[in-house]
Amino acid sequence: MRGLSYRYKLACPSLPLRYIQVKRLKVKIYSAPGKNLNLSLRQSHARIRYSASKATQLSISRSLAEVTKGTAVTVNAVLPGPTETESLKAFIESVNPDLSYAEAEQKFMAENRPSSLIYRLAKPAEVANIVAFLVSERAAVINCAAIHAKGGTVQNIG
Repeated sequence: MRGLSYRYKLACPSLPLRYIQVKRLKVKIYSAPGKNLNLSLRQSHARIRYSASKATQLSISRSLAEVTKGTAVTVNAVLPGPTETESLKAFIESVNPDLSYAEAEQKFMAENRPSSLIYRLAKPAEVANIVAFLVSERAAVINCAAIHAKGGTVQNIG
């Protein structure tokens, strides 16, 4: 919260947030905590901090949506699942140096994301397409939503 407040103060030091007229759409991209019951104690502590930070970010998105109600601004959170970033790709290749990348990715998904319905990593462009839709006029009524782009990795309704 301190960082968000600090950035706001730098941008608008004398204007209360409720009086700012914003014409842009806002999309926050977060990763949501998954469920993994086989965590070591050290990983559990990291997961607690991770989950708390994501809950805070979603709460900030909700607060921003409330502040901008009645305006053309929509605030949504995009929560991507496992995405083929350069760092994840390098990690997968380093763990399985004897396999082709396609085989290593399939092994990673089988061992780490067995509930995936697409059974592959999302491409960054696929996540970007969701963001592009959310900032378009076609998504004008979508506000204060948490959009899960996880390929079915989290088994829940909602």
